[in-house]
Parts: sequence; C-alpha cells; structure tokens
Amino acid sequence: MPDAETVQSAAAVVKSWIADGTPTAEPVTVETTPAPDPAPAAPTDTPAPAPVAPEPVAVPPVGATPAQIAEFIAGRHGDTEFQVPKGLLLPLKRGSDAQGKPIVEFAPVEELMKGGMRERDYQLKRASEAAQRRDVEAQAARLQARETWLKEQEDQMVAAQKDPQAWEAYQQMQEMYRTNPTFRAKMDDALASRENAAEVQAYRARDEAQVRSDALGMAVSWIQDTAAEFPGVDPERIRTLYADALSTGRATLDPAQVRALYQQEASYIARAMTPLQQQFADLKGQLDALTARQAAETHNATTQHALARDKTPPVSRSGAAPAPVPPGPVPRFGPSQLVDVNRSWAKQR
Repeated sequence: MPDAETVQSAAAVVKSWIADGTPTAEPVTVETTPAPDPAPAAPTDTPAPAPVAPEPVAVPPVGATPAQIAEFIAGRHGDTEFQVPKGLLLPLKRGSDAQGKPIVEFAPVEELMKGGMRERDYQLKRASEAAQRRDVEAQAARLQARETWLKEQEDQMVAAQKDPQAWEAYQQMQEMYRTNPTFRAKMDDALASRENAAEVQAYRARDEAQVRSDALGMAVSWIQDTAAEFPGVDPERIRTLYADALSTGRATLDPAQVRALYQQEASYIARAMTPLQQQFADLKGQLDALTARQAAETHNATTQHALARDKTPPVSRSGAAPAPVPPGPVPRFGPSQLVDVNRSWAKQR
C-alpha cells in the first residue's frame, strides 16, 4: 500500500496533466523512493548504572530451630517480605514536656503489635456498636413518625365527628382508601415518605453528633498540646473560650485559633500582672528601707547606752556614793596612822 507522500505526488501529476488539456498524453509519474531506515544510534561510553544491592535484613539462620525462628517476626514493606527480631525497640511518642519537646519512649515491637491489635479490635467493636445504635435510632424515628401520623388521623376523625359535613367527607375518604388502589397507594406513600424523612433525620443527627464529638476530641488535644508553651494560662479557660467561639460561629476547627487564644490570654495576664509587680517591687523597697532604718536606730541606741554607761561613776554596794578623790598628790602618813588610812580606803570601796 503506497504511503501518504506517494499518493500526494500522484495527485499532483494528475492535476497538472488535466490542466495541460492533452488527454492523449501520458501523465508523467514521479517515482518516490522509500525513506531510508533511521541509522542506529551511536553507542555511548556512559556505563549503565550498577544495580543497587538490597539492604540486608535480619532473617533466621539457615537450619534454625523452631525456637530460633520464633525469635523473629514476619513483616512486609510493599511486596518485599522480611523478618525482624523480637524485642526490637521502636520509638513511641508520649506527649510533650514542659518545654514543648516531645517525650519519646522505646517499646518492644511485640507490645506495639499487641496494642495495635487491641486498638483495631476496639475500633471494630466501636464501629459495630455505633452502627447498631444508628439502626436503633433510625427505627425509633420511623416508629415515632408513624405514631405521629396515627395521632393526626385520630385527631382528624374526632374533629370530623363534630360536623356532619366533615364527618361525611371523612367517611368518603375512608371508603376511597378501601376501594381505590391509587388513592391507597398515595396515602401509603405519604406515610412512607414521612418515615423515611424521620430516618434520614435520625442518621443526620447521629452523624452531626459524631462530627461534634470528633471535633471536640481534636480541640481538646490541641488545647493540651499547646498548654506547655504557655505555663501561666489556664487550659480550662481556653477550653471555655474556644467552645463559646465555636458555638457562636466566631471560630472554626483550627489549631492556629487555639494558639491565638493562648497568646491573647498570656498577653492579658502580662498586662494585668505588670502593675501588681510594680506595686510589689515598691512595697518591697519600702520594707527594706524600714528594716534598715530600724536596724540603724537599734545600733545607735545600743551605742548611746554604752557611752552613757561608760560616763556614769561606779555605784557602791553599801548604798552610799563614794566620796570623790581630790586631785593632787596623796598625803604622807606615818605608822601610827596606817590603821585609820586602811579603814578609810575600805569605806571608799
């Protein structure tokens, strides 16, 4: 089969032949040669990348006993199966410290596997219980809708009995329900529609309650995680403020808004504490000055008392004040006056 280029060339020749007006002339054909095959690419000197050797994994030794094989746990990464030894410690985050740094504990892989299985069982159990509760609530909503409809029918019958014309119309409607399949289907469809609407409303209320519960859990976790960064702020007050903002539509589920509330409260506490801190500093300065003045007064009183005591002459124990000794040289006395002089000295003492 000729290619597209050959067909175009033949069409051009036929067109020129018709334009010449020589029907007896033979058209000049142009033989087209097929395009040559593309030349093979020249080999390059770039070496092919060496295959990456797989990382070695821990596996039981060849000929291992069942006890040795039991010391390993089978795992999978993608399509690759591998085994890890039992007792391998893996990091596990346990909240944050006062400085906001994560607290990491290392737990054995067996404990994490058991915890994961327990968590999965717990989640499956919770999901099953939630589904059962939703079905029960939906069925209760349908029954409540049917009871409401029956109560409306009863009230309509009681009201119709008070008016002959209304009672006749009511009986005609009941007769149509018994004898007219189309009318009966419409009435039954109306009741089924009300029951379905009640069931959908019950499902919607359950979903909204679940969404609120999940949102509450996320908000509580955000408040607890951010509390370490603001030690002076009460987390309970943040919870109250955030709940009020969510209920009034002034906030959305966003951890940045929780942090903004913490910053707002911390700034408020700082502004409120600054005057108190200044007053406390002033009172402390006044107390220190008063203490120093009292110490100085006590020291001065002690010094004055010591000086006054040194200036006061000694008091005789006999009750009479000693006579002052006149200044000047002591007069001489002879042996016959020694007794009188000693007696006089004894009295002075």
